[in-house]
Amino acid sequence: MIPRRTLHKVLFFTVFLLLLSGGFLYWDRIVGEMVPSPKAQALLDEGKVQASKGNYQKALHSFQAVPRQYPDAAEAPQAMMEAAAILDLFLDRPYESVHAYLLLIRDYPLTPSATNAQKKIADIYKNRLGDYEQASVYYQRILEEDFIRKDIIQYELADCYFRLNNFEQSRIELETFLVNYPKSPIIPEARYRLATAYALEDKFDLAEEAFRSLADDFPENPLSFEARFEMGTLLARQEKLAKALKIFRDLEGEYPRAAVLNRTIKRLEERIRKKKKAI
Repeated sequence: MIPRRTLHKVLFFTVFLLLLSGGFLYWDRIVGEMVPSPKAQALLDEGKVQASKGNYQKALHSFQAVPRQYPDAAEAPQAMMEAAAILDLFLDRPYESVHAYLLLIRDYPLTPSATNAQKKIADIYKNRLGDYEQASVYYQRILEEDFIRKDIIQYELADCYFRLNNFEQSRIELETFLVNYPKSPIIPEARYRLATAYALEDKFDLAEEAFRSLADDFPENPLSFEARFEMGTLLARQEKLAKALKIFRDLEGEYPRAAVLNRTIKRLEERIRKKKKAI
């Protein structure tokens, strides 16, 4: 089996050579210059029918035929998106899927599909291949373009740095998120992750305050319970055992992971007993 790193290098240089050998052939294509084609639409529809039947290889063949036979058709970018999705989701060929998305970006760079393709590439690198560094490159590019849900992209970028153990940069990205997208529906998640980043940087006071404010501002959110639990954990790490125990006991009957909470309380009570005996 070819190592993942080798496959990545081969993919990179393949696309690079394609660009050098005439990859800008379709650079001037924009949506307004592309017109619908009944024949291209027929191939696109056939691909969708085959995919619905589970005939993914046949579907792939139909989708790939659209840009090959009708490169100026308005249906071509969508067909390339469909082909790339088939490769990733149903044929388990993520590297080939990335390659397909890259070709779409090369051939139809000014279409909405090109930006969507970058999002798909980033997601594949992050969620399928575990290459958080490469994923962060594409998420960063999307932030510089016109994308509807940039709040999600900003959060994903922060998550990439978090998974790379670069907690400082993750924190910076999350702080940027909170400033730029104060009405985002994923504010609680971002604030929880920010508090966690503070804790991992040993910024205990900032972490405790961040967890407390999250619990106060979103009392009905499930993350409120996790924030309170993490507050207790932080206090215990700082040997503030009595305060930590109070927080954990206040969670009894509310915290969804009751068994975990009970074990934590018992361990903390034992620590307190040992500490008292040592005095």
